[in-house]
Amino acid sequence: MTSISGTTINTTFTYDPNGNQTSGLGRSISYTSYNKPSSITQGSGTLFFSHDVDHQRYKQVSPEGITYYFDAFGVHAELFLSSINSGVRILSPQPASAVSAV
Repeated sequence: MTSISGTTINTTFTYDPNGNQTSGLGRSISYTSYNKPSSITQGSGTLFFSHDVDHQRYKQVSPEGITYYFDAFGVHAELFLSSINSGVRILSPQPASAVSAV
């Protein structure tokens, strides 16, 4: 698909040679050499992503704050830090999740 048109949405999508979407719906996306997003810009806001040696995301920097991702023993945890509020989100393999303020 390269475009959608209608009464509500009229946009064009572009892709790089690897099939990664590089623009569409008012955003532009940059990729690493291993095809993971390195940044997504929409309007004046940009998200930046960092990956480890196994190409797993470990950090996201946004205008709202920084999120760190941790995975160990089958549990995924996210630590969000900002000047306004911070929190920890722990996701187990089951759909249940818990959120607590730090």
